[in-house]
Amino acid sequence: MESKFSNIHQHMATAESSSVSVNTSSETAGLIANEETGLLSASSSIRDEENNGAKATKYSWRTYMGPIVNLVNVIVGVGILGLPFAFTQVGLIGAILLLATVAVGTVASFKLLLSAGDLVNEVSYPSIAQATLGRVASVFTTIIIILDSFGSLSAFLVIVADSTNQFVRQYVPESGLPYSLAVLLDKSVLLSFSLVIIIPLSLLKNMNALAFSSFLSLLPLIYLLVLEVVFYGIKSSAKTIVGSVSLFGPPWGAFVALPIMVFAFSSQLAVFPIYAEQRAQRGVGPSFMLTVGRVSVLICAVCYLWAGLFGQLTFPSSAAGNIMINYGRGVAIDILLVSMAASVVLGYPLMVFPCREAIDGLIFPRRSESYVRLAVTTMIIITCTYAIATLIPSFSTILGLSGSITKTILAYVLPPLFYWRASETPFKSDPLKWLSACLLVLGSLAGALSAYITIADFASGKDVPVNA
Repeated sequence: MESKFSNIHQHMATAESSSVSVNTSSETAGLIANEETGLLSASSSIRDEENNGAKATKYSWRTYMGPIVNLVNVIVGVGILGLPFAFTQVGLIGAILLLATVAVGTVASFKLLLSAGDLVNEVSYPSIAQATLGRVASVFTTIIIILDSFGSLSAFLVIVADSTNQFVRQYVPESGLPYSLAVLLDKSVLLSFSLVIIIPLSLLKNMNALAFSSFLSLLPLIYLLVLEVVFYGIKSSAKTIVGSVSLFGPPWGAFVALPIMVFAFSSQLAVFPIYAEQRAQRGVGPSFMLTVGRVSVLICAVCYLWAGLFGQLTFPSSAAGNIMINYGRGVAIDILLVSMAASVVLGYPLMVFPCREAIDGLIFPRRSESYVRLAVTTMIIITCTYAIATLIPSFSTILGLSGSITKTILAYVLPPLFYWRASETPFKSDPLKWLSACLLVLGSLAGALSAYITIADFASGKDVPVNA
Protein backbone atom coordinates (compact mmCIF):
# COMPACT_ATOMS: atom_id res chain seq x y z
CA MET A 1 0.00 0.00 0.00
CA GLU A 2 2.87 2.37 0.75
CA SER A 3 4.20 2.06 -2.80
CA LYS A 4 0.73 2.87 -4.08
CA PHE A 5 0.71 5.99 -1.92
CA SER A 6 4.10 7.00 -3.28
CA ASN A 7 2.72 6.72 -6.79
CA ILE A 8 -0.33 8.68 -5.75
CA HIS A 9 1.79 11.51 -4.42
CA GLN A 10 3.83 11.79 -7.57
CA HIS A 11 0.64 12.28 -9.56
CA MET A 12 -0.95 14.57 -6.98
CA ALA A 13 1.85 17.08 -7.20
CA THR A 14 1.00 17.96 -10.77
CA ALA A 15 -2.43 19.11 -9.71
CA GLU A 16 -1.56 21.46 -6.89
CA SER A 17 -2.55 24.68 -8.61
CA SER A 18 -5.99 25.18 -10.03
CA SER A 19 -4.25 25.90 -13.28
CA VAL A 20 -2.76 22.42 -12.95
CA SER A 21 0.66 23.08 -14.37
CA VAL A 22 2.57 19.92 -15.19
CA ASN A 23 6.14 20.76 -16.08
CA THR A 24 7.29 17.81 -13.99
CA SER A 25 4.62 15.35 -15.11
CA SER A 26 6.73 13.77 -17.82
CA GLU A 27 9.27 12.65 -15.22
CA THR A 28 6.68 11.12 -12.87
CA ALA A 29 7.22 7.52 -13.90
CA GLY A 30 10.98 7.89 -13.60
CA LEU A 31 10.70 9.42 -10.17
CA ILE A 32 8.55 6.57 -8.93
CA ALA A 33 10.98 3.98 -10.26
CA ASN A 34 13.92 5.78 -8.70
CA GLU A 35 12.13 5.96 -5.37
CA GLU A 36 11.51 2.23 -5.37
CA THR A 37 15.16 1.42 -6.08
CA GLY A 38 16.42 3.42 -3.16
CA LEU A 39 17.28 6.59 -5.00
CA LEU A 40 17.04 8.82 -1.96
CA SER A 41 19.67 7.98 0.62
CA ALA A 42 19.87 9.73 3.94
CA SER A 43 21.51 13.11 4.23
CA SER A 44 21.94 15.67 6.98
CA SER A 45 18.75 17.57 7.69
CA ILE A 46 18.26 21.31 7.36
CA ARG A 47 18.37 21.53 11.11
CA ASP A 48 21.75 19.82 11.27
CA GLU A 49 23.15 22.01 8.52
CA GLU A 50 22.17 25.11 10.42
CA ASN A 51 23.21 23.95 13.88
CA ASN A 52 26.57 22.54 12.81
CA GLY A 53 27.38 25.44 10.50
CA ALA A 54 27.90 23.14 7.53
CA LYS A 55 28.49 24.95 4.29
CA ALA A 56 25.91 24.06 1.70
CA THR A 57 27.10 23.48 -1.83
CA LYS A 58 26.83 26.61 -3.97
CA TYR A 59 24.87 26.22 -7.18
CA SER A 60 24.63 28.54 -10.15
CA TRP A 61 21.43 30.43 -10.82
CA ARG A 62 20.81 28.13 -13.80
CA THR A 63 20.59 25.18 -11.43
CA TYR A 64 17.87 26.93 -9.44
CA MET A 65 16.01 28.24 -12.49
CA GLY A 66 14.38 24.96 -13.56
CA PRO A 67 12.88 23.92 -10.22
CA ILE A 68 11.84 27.51 -9.44
CA VAL A 69 9.95 27.76 -12.74
CA ASN A 70 8.31 24.40 -12.06
CA LEU A 71 7.20 25.33 -8.55
CA VAL A 72 5.97 28.78 -9.58
CA ASN A 73 4.06 27.10 -12.39
CA VAL A 74 2.40 24.86 -9.82
CA ILE A 75 1.61 27.60 -7.29
CA VAL A 76 0.14 30.24 -9.57
CA GLY A 77 -3.34 29.12 -10.54
CA VAL A 78 -6.99 30.07 -10.58
CA GLY A 79 -6.79 31.19 -6.94
CA ILE A 80 -5.46 34.47 -8.31
CA LEU A 81 -8.97 35.27 -9.57
CA GLY A 82 -10.23 35.57 -5.98
CA LEU A 83 -7.48 37.83 -4.63
CA PRO A 84 -9.12 41.21 -5.49
CA PHE A 85 -12.17 40.03 -3.53
CA ALA A 86 -9.90 39.01 -0.64
CA PHE A 87 -8.22 42.42 -0.69
CA THR A 88 -11.58 44.21 -0.37
CA GLN A 89 -12.42 42.13 2.72
CA VAL A 90 -9.41 43.21 4.80
CA GLY A 91 -8.40 46.51 3.20
CA LEU A 92 -5.19 47.33 1.39
CA ILE A 93 -2.81 47.34 4.38
CA GLY A 94 -4.57 44.40 5.99
CA ALA A 95 -4.35 42.41 2.74
CA ILE A 96 -0.63 43.07 2.35
CA LEU A 97 0.02 41.96 5.94
CA LEU A 98 -2.16 38.86 5.54
CA LEU A 99 -0.58 37.98 2.19
CA ALA A 100 2.90 38.25 3.75
CA THR A 101 1.80 36.09 6.70
CA VAL A 102 0.47 33.32 4.44
CA ALA A 103 3.64 33.48 2.32
CA VAL A 104 5.86 33.11 5.39
CA GLY A 105 3.64 30.30 6.67
CA THR A 106 3.96 28.51 3.34
CA VAL A 107 7.76 28.64 3.48
CA ALA A 108 7.65 27.45 7.10
CA SER A 109 5.57 24.44 6.09
CA PHE A 110 8.07 23.70 3.29
CA LYS A 111 10.88 23.68 5.84
CA LEU A 112 9.04 21.36 8.22
CA LEU A 113 8.11 18.97 5.40
CA LEU A 114 11.64 18.82 4.03
CA SER A 115 13.14 18.37 7.48
CA ALA A 116 10.68 15.63 8.43
CA GLY A 117 11.17 13.86 5.12
CA ASP A 118 14.94 14.02 5.53
CA LEU A 119 14.80 12.62 9.06
CA VAL A 120 12.72 9.59 8.03
CA ASN A 121 14.26 9.32 4.55
CA GLU A 122 10.93 9.62 2.69
CA VAL A 123 9.89 11.93 -0.15
CA SER A 124 6.15 11.55 -0.55
CA TYR A 125 3.43 13.06 1.56
CA PRO A 126 1.58 9.82 2.48
CA SER A 127 4.88 7.96 3.03
CA ILE A 128 6.04 10.58 5.52
CA ALA A 129 2.65 10.31 7.23
CA GLN A 130 3.07 6.56 7.54
CA ALA A 131 6.68 6.81 8.73
CA THR A 132 5.90 9.39 11.40
CA LEU A 133 2.28 8.85 12.42
CA GLY A 134 1.44 5.34 11.22
CA ARG A 135 -0.63 3.65 8.53
CA VAL A 136 -3.94 5.19 9.67
CA ALA A 137 -2.45 8.66 9.28
CA SER A 138 -1.23 7.73 5.81
CA VAL A 139 -4.75 6.69 4.81
CA PHE A 140 -6.16 9.89 6.36
CA THR A 141 -3.63 11.97 4.43
CA THR A 142 -4.61 10.31 1.17
CA ILE A 143 -8.29 10.99 1.87
CA ILE A 144 -7.52 14.67 2.53
CA ILE A 145 -5.58 14.83 -0.74
CA ILE A 146 -8.58 13.34 -2.58
CA LEU A 147 -11.00 15.80 -0.98
CA ASP A 148 -8.62 18.63 -1.78
CA SER A 149 -8.65 17.55 -5.42
CA PHE A 150 -12.45 17.56 -5.42
CA GLY A 151 -12.41 21.16 -4.16
CA SER A 152 -10.01 22.31 -6.87
CA LEU A 153 -11.88 20.40 -9.60
CA SER A 154 -15.17 21.97 -8.51
CA ALA A 155 -13.56 25.42 -8.57
CA PHE A 156 -12.40 24.73 -12.13
CA LEU A 157 -15.93 23.92 -13.24
CA VAL A 158 -17.31 27.07 -11.60
CA ILE A 159 -14.79 29.12 -13.59
CA VAL A 160 -15.90 27.41 -16.80
CA ALA A 161 -19.54 28.12 -15.95
CA ASP A 162 -18.85 31.78 -15.09
CA SER A 163 -16.72 32.37 -18.18
CA THR A 164 -19.06 30.75 -20.69
CA ASN A 165 -22.15 32.33 -19.13
CA GLN A 166 -20.64 35.82 -19.21
CA PHE A 167 -19.40 35.35 -22.77
CA VAL A 168 -22.67 33.98 -24.16
CA ARG A 169 -24.83 36.64 -22.49
CA GLN A 170 -22.86 39.37 -24.23
CA TYR A 171 -24.16 38.16 -27.58
CA VAL A 172 -27.39 36.38 -26.68
CA PRO A 173 -29.61 38.55 -24.46
CA GLU A 174 -31.90 36.51 -22.25
CA SER A 175 -34.88 38.86 -22.52
CA GLY A 176 -37.23 38.08 -25.36
CA LEU A 177 -36.05 34.52 -25.80
CA PRO A 178 -38.53 31.63 -25.50
CA TYR A 179 -38.09 29.50 -22.40
CA SER A 180 -36.80 26.56 -24.43
CA LEU A 181 -33.85 28.69 -25.55
CA ALA A 182 -33.42 30.80 -22.41
CA VAL A 183 -32.85 27.67 -20.32
CA LEU A 184 -29.76 27.00 -22.42
CA LEU A 185 -28.17 30.10 -20.86
CA ASP A 186 -28.30 28.57 -17.40
CA LYS A 187 -24.82 28.02 -15.95
CA SER A 188 -25.38 24.34 -15.25
CA VAL A 189 -26.51 23.76 -18.84
CA LEU A 190 -23.57 25.69 -20.29
CA LEU A 191 -21.25 23.76 -18.00
CA SER A 192 -22.64 20.45 -19.25
CA PHE A 193 -21.57 21.40 -22.77
CA SER A 194 -17.94 21.61 -21.60
CA LEU A 195 -18.17 17.99 -20.45
CA VAL A 196 -18.18 16.99 -24.11
CA ILE A 197 -14.50 17.95 -24.12
CA ILE A 198 -13.64 17.20 -20.49
CA ILE A 199 -14.86 13.59 -20.42
CA PRO A 200 -12.87 12.24 -23.40
CA LEU A 201 -9.70 13.98 -22.22
CA SER A 202 -10.16 12.71 -18.67
CA LEU A 203 -10.55 9.13 -19.94
CA LEU A 204 -7.10 9.12 -21.55
CA LYS A 205 -4.79 6.45 -20.14
CA ASN A 206 -2.00 8.89 -19.22
CA MET A 207 -1.47 12.61 -18.92
CA ASN A 208 1.55 12.96 -21.21
CA ALA A 209 -0.70 13.88 -24.13
CA LEU A 210 -1.87 16.95 -22.20
CA ALA A 211 1.54 18.17 -21.06
CA PHE A 212 1.40 21.07 -23.53
CA SER A 213 -1.36 22.69 -21.44
CA SER A 214 1.25 23.50 -18.77
CA PHE A 215 2.37 26.54 -20.74
CA LEU A 216 -1.09 27.40 -22.05
CA SER A 217 -2.54 27.47 -18.53
CA LEU A 218 -0.36 30.44 -17.55
CA LEU A 219 -1.14 32.61 -20.57
CA PRO A 220 -4.64 33.77 -19.50
CA LEU A 221 -3.33 34.51 -15.99
CA ILE A 222 -0.55 36.70 -17.37
CA TYR A 223 -3.08 38.34 -19.67
CA LEU A 224 -5.31 39.03 -16.65
CA LEU A 225 -2.49 40.84 -14.83
CA VAL A 226 -1.92 43.08 -17.84
CA LEU A 227 -5.65 43.66 -18.30
CA GLU A 228 -6.06 44.74 -14.67
CA VAL A 229 -3.52 47.54 -15.12
CA VAL A 230 -5.06 48.66 -18.41
CA PHE A 231 -8.58 48.76 -17.00
CA TYR A 232 -7.47 50.60 -13.89
CA GLY A 233 -5.80 53.23 -16.08
CA ILE A 234 -8.91 53.60 -18.24
CA LYS A 235 -11.37 53.80 -15.35
CA SER A 236 -9.09 56.09 -13.34
CA SER A 237 -8.64 58.56 -16.21
CA ALA A 238 -12.37 58.49 -16.93
CA LYS A 239 -13.11 58.88 -13.20
CA THR A 240 -15.60 56.03 -13.25
CA ILE A 241 -14.23 54.13 -10.25
CA VAL A 242 -16.99 53.68 -7.68
CA GLY A 243 -16.07 53.82 -4.01
CA SER A 244 -12.77 54.33 -2.24
CA VAL A 245 -10.03 51.93 -1.19
CA SER A 246 -10.08 51.11 2.53
CA LEU A 247 -6.82 50.49 4.33
CA PHE A 248 -8.29 48.07 6.87
CA GLY A 249 -11.42 45.96 6.83
CA PRO A 250 -13.58 44.50 9.60
CA PRO A 251 -12.00 41.82 11.83
CA TRP A 252 -14.08 38.97 10.39
CA GLY A 253 -12.90 39.95 6.91
CA ALA A 254 -9.52 38.40 7.65
CA PHE A 255 -11.15 34.98 8.00
CA VAL A 256 -12.91 35.45 4.66
CA ALA A 257 -9.71 36.46 2.87
CA LEU A 258 -7.38 33.99 4.62
CA PRO A 259 -8.61 30.72 3.00
CA ILE A 260 -8.53 32.33 -0.44
CA MET A 261 -4.88 33.25 0.06
CA VAL A 262 -4.09 29.81 1.51
CA PHE A 263 -5.69 28.26 -1.60
CA ALA A 264 -3.59 30.52 -3.83
CA PHE A 265 -0.28 29.56 -2.17
CA SER A 266 -1.06 25.88 -1.66
CA SER A 267 1.75 23.82 -3.20
CA GLN A 268 3.02 21.48 -0.50
CA LEU A 269 2.27 18.37 -2.57
CA ALA A 270 4.52 19.63 -5.36
CA VAL A 271 7.64 20.02 -3.24
CA PHE A 272 8.78 16.41 -3.07
CA PRO A 273 8.58 15.39 -6.77
CA ILE A 274 10.59 18.48 -7.74
CA TYR A 275 13.05 17.85 -4.91
CA ALA A 276 13.38 14.17 -5.81
CA GLU A 277 14.13 15.01 -9.43
CA GLN A 278 16.84 17.53 -8.51
CA ARG A 279 18.34 15.21 -5.92
CA ALA A 280 18.52 12.40 -8.46
CA GLN A 281 20.20 14.59 -11.07
CA ARG A 282 22.44 16.80 -8.91
CA GLY A 283 22.53 15.27 -5.43
CA VAL A 284 21.08 18.38 -3.81
CA GLY A 285 20.01 18.54 -0.16
CA PRO A 286 16.89 19.88 1.54
CA SER A 287 18.44 23.34 1.92
CA PHE A 288 18.57 23.63 -1.88
CA MET A 289 14.85 22.87 -2.17
CA LEU A 290 14.07 25.29 0.66
CA THR A 291 15.81 28.05 -1.29
CA VAL A 292 13.75 27.10 -4.34
CA GLY A 293 10.61 27.31 -2.20
CA ARG A 294 11.52 30.72 -0.79
CA VAL A 295 12.21 32.28 -4.17
CA SER A 296 9.12 30.70 -5.74
CA VAL A 297 6.83 31.93 -2.97
CA LEU A 298 8.34 35.42 -3.24
CA ILE A 299 7.69 35.53 -7.00
CA CYS A 300 4.12 34.34 -6.51
CA ALA A 301 3.55 36.83 -3.68
CA VAL A 302 4.52 39.67 -6.02
CA CYS A 303 2.10 38.39 -8.68
CA TYR A 304 -0.67 38.05 -6.11
CA LEU A 305 0.00 41.51 -4.71
CA TRP A 306 -0.23 42.88 -8.25
CA ALA A 307 -3.52 41.07 -8.95
CA GLY A 308 -5.12 41.96 -5.64
CA LEU A 309 -3.93 45.58 -5.63
CA PHE A 310 -5.10 46.57 -9.11
CA GLY A 311 -8.29 44.57 -8.72
CA GLN A 312 -9.10 46.42 -5.51
CA LEU A 313 -8.11 49.81 -6.93
CA THR A 314 -10.42 49.28 -9.92
CA PHE A 315 -13.35 47.81 -7.98
CA PRO A 316 -12.85 49.00 -4.37
CA SER A 317 -16.42 48.24 -3.28
CA SER A 318 -17.63 45.64 -5.78
CA ALA A 319 -14.86 43.12 -6.48
CA ALA A 320 -16.54 39.77 -7.09
CA GLY A 321 -15.31 36.40 -5.88
CA ASN A 322 -14.21 35.79 -9.46
CA ILE A 323 -12.74 39.08 -10.71
CA MET A 324 -13.55 38.23 -14.34
CA ILE A 325 -17.22 38.82 -13.56
CA ASN A 326 -16.47 42.50 -12.86
CA TYR A 327 -15.20 43.26 -16.33
CA GLY A 328 -17.87 44.24 -18.82
CA ARG A 329 -17.98 43.66 -22.53
CA GLY A 330 -15.42 44.03 -25.26
CA VAL A 331 -13.00 42.08 -27.37
CA ALA A 332 -10.31 42.19 -24.67
CA ILE A 333 -12.71 40.65 -22.15
CA ASP A 334 -13.89 38.04 -24.63
CA ILE A 335 -10.30 36.93 -25.13
CA LEU A 336 -9.87 36.60 -21.37
CA LEU A 337 -13.09 34.62 -20.91
CA VAL A 338 -12.47 32.22 -23.79
CA SER A 339 -8.81 31.65 -22.98
CA MET A 340 -9.52 31.10 -19.28
CA ALA A 341 -12.33 28.64 -20.01
CA ALA A 342 -10.15 26.76 -22.51
CA SER A 343 -7.23 26.65 -20.06
CA VAL A 344 -9.39 25.24 -17.28
CA VAL A 345 -11.05 22.69 -19.57
CA LEU A 346 -7.59 21.41 -20.49
CA GLY A 347 -6.38 21.59 -16.91
CA TYR A 348 -9.31 19.70 -15.41
CA PRO A 349 -8.28 16.28 -16.85
CA LEU A 350 -4.76 16.75 -15.45
CA MET A 351 -6.32 17.07 -12.00
CA VAL A 352 -8.49 14.02 -12.57
CA PHE A 353 -5.51 11.72 -13.26
CA PRO A 354 -3.92 11.97 -9.78
CA CYS A 355 -7.30 12.03 -8.05
CA ARG A 356 -8.43 8.76 -9.62
CA GLU A 357 -5.03 7.19 -8.89
CA ALA A 358 -5.39 8.21 -5.25
CA ILE A 359 -8.87 6.74 -4.99
CA ASP A 360 -7.81 3.53 -6.71
CA GLY A 361 -4.75 3.18 -4.47
CA LEU A 362 -6.87 3.76 -1.38
CA ILE A 363 -9.63 1.28 -2.22
CA PHE A 364 -7.61 -1.30 -4.15
CA PRO A 365 -4.09 -1.09 -2.67
CA ARG A 366 -2.99 -4.57 -3.72
CA ARG A 367 -4.64 -4.91 -7.11
CA SER A 368 -2.92 -4.20 -10.40
CA GLU A 369 -4.02 -1.15 -12.32
CA SER A 370 -7.19 -1.59 -14.37
CA TYR A 371 -8.19 0.95 -16.98
CA VAL A 372 -11.85 -0.04 -16.73
CA ARG A 373 -11.77 0.59 -13.00
CA LEU A 374 -10.01 3.93 -13.50
CA ALA A 375 -12.54 4.92 -16.18
CA VAL A 376 -15.44 4.24 -13.80
CA THR A 377 -13.67 6.22 -11.09
CA THR A 378 -13.14 9.07 -13.56
CA MET A 379 -16.85 9.29 -14.35
CA ILE A 380 -17.69 9.28 -10.64
CA ILE A 381 -15.22 12.14 -10.05
CA ILE A 382 -16.66 14.19 -12.91
CA THR A 383 -20.23 13.58 -11.76
CA CYS A 384 -19.50 14.53 -8.15
CA THR A 385 -17.55 17.69 -8.97
CA TYR A 386 -20.23 18.74 -11.47
CA ALA A 387 -22.82 18.34 -8.71
CA ILE A 388 -20.70 20.38 -6.28
CA ALA A 389 -20.16 23.16 -8.84
CA THR A 390 -23.90 23.25 -9.48
CA LEU A 391 -24.89 23.25 -5.80
CA ILE A 392 -22.17 25.75 -4.79
CA PRO A 393 -21.91 28.07 -7.80
CA SER A 394 -19.94 30.71 -5.89
CA PHE A 395 -16.22 30.66 -6.73
CA SER A 396 -15.26 32.44 -3.49
CA THR A 397 -17.27 29.96 -1.40
CA ILE A 398 -15.49 26.96 -2.91
CA LEU A 399 -12.13 28.67 -2.43
CA GLY A 400 -13.09 29.43 1.16
CA LEU A 401 -14.15 25.88 1.96
CA SER A 402 -11.16 24.25 0.28
CA GLY A 403 -8.66 26.78 1.62
CA SER A 404 -9.94 26.63 5.21
CA ILE A 405 -10.28 22.84 5.46
CA THR A 406 -8.24 20.57 3.18
CA LYS A 407 -5.50 23.00 2.20
CA THR A 408 -5.10 24.20 5.78
CA ILE A 409 -4.68 20.60 6.91
CA LEU A 410 -2.10 19.89 4.18
CA ALA A 411 -0.17 23.12 4.79
CA TYR A 412 -0.44 23.95 8.50
CA VAL A 413 -1.58 20.85 10.39
CA LEU A 414 0.16 17.78 8.97
CA PRO A 415 3.68 19.26 8.35
CA PRO A 416 4.09 20.30 12.01
CA LEU A 417 2.86 16.89 13.18
CA PHE A 418 5.24 15.12 10.79
CA TYR A 419 8.26 17.02 12.08
CA TRP A 420 7.23 16.72 15.71
CA ARG A 421 7.16 12.94 15.49
CA ALA A 422 10.22 12.66 13.23
CA SER A 423 12.56 14.75 15.40
CA GLU A 424 13.92 13.21 18.60
CA THR A 425 15.46 16.48 19.77
CA PRO A 426 13.90 17.83 23.00
CA PHE A 427 11.33 20.57 22.53
CA LYS A 428 13.31 23.19 24.44
CA SER A 429 16.40 22.85 22.26
CA ASP A 430 14.72 22.42 18.87
CA PRO A 431 13.66 25.72 17.20
CA LEU A 432 11.74 23.83 14.53
CA LYS A 433 9.56 22.24 17.19
CA TRP A 434 8.67 25.70 18.42
CA LEU A 435 7.87 26.64 14.84
CA SER A 436 5.78 23.47 14.50
CA ALA A 437 3.76 24.30 17.60
CA CYS A 438 3.06 27.86 16.46
CA LEU A 439 2.12 26.83 12.92
CA LEU A 440 -0.13 24.02 14.15
CA VAL A 441 -2.02 26.11 16.72
CA LEU A 442 -2.41 29.28 14.68
CA GLY A 443 -3.13 27.45 11.44
CA SER A 444 -5.77 25.21 13.03
CA LEU A 445 -7.56 28.08 14.77
CA ALA A 446 -7.54 30.31 11.71
CA GLY A 447 -8.70 27.48 9.47
CA ALA A 448 -11.54 26.54 11.82
CA LEU A 449 -12.80 30.13 12.11
CA SER A 450 -12.55 30.64 8.35
CA ALA A 451 -14.47 27.44 7.69
CA TYR A 452 -17.17 28.47 10.17
CA ILE A 453 -17.66 31.88 8.57
CA THR A 454 -17.71 30.45 5.04
CA ILE A 455 -20.18 27.69 5.93
CA ALA A 456 -22.38 30.09 7.95
CA ASP A 457 -22.63 32.55 5.05
CA PHE A 458 -23.42 29.78 2.59
CA ALA A 459 -26.00 28.18 4.90
CA SER A 460 -27.73 31.53 5.37
CA GLY A 461 -28.42 31.63 1.65
CA LYS A 462 -26.09 34.47 0.85
CA ASP A 463 -22.70 34.69 -0.71
CA VAL A 464 -19.87 36.17 1.32
CA PRO A 465 -20.51 39.93 1.30
CA VAL A 466 -18.11 42.03 -0.69
CA ASN A 467 -17.76 44.64 1.98
CA ALA A 468 -18.85 45.23 5.53
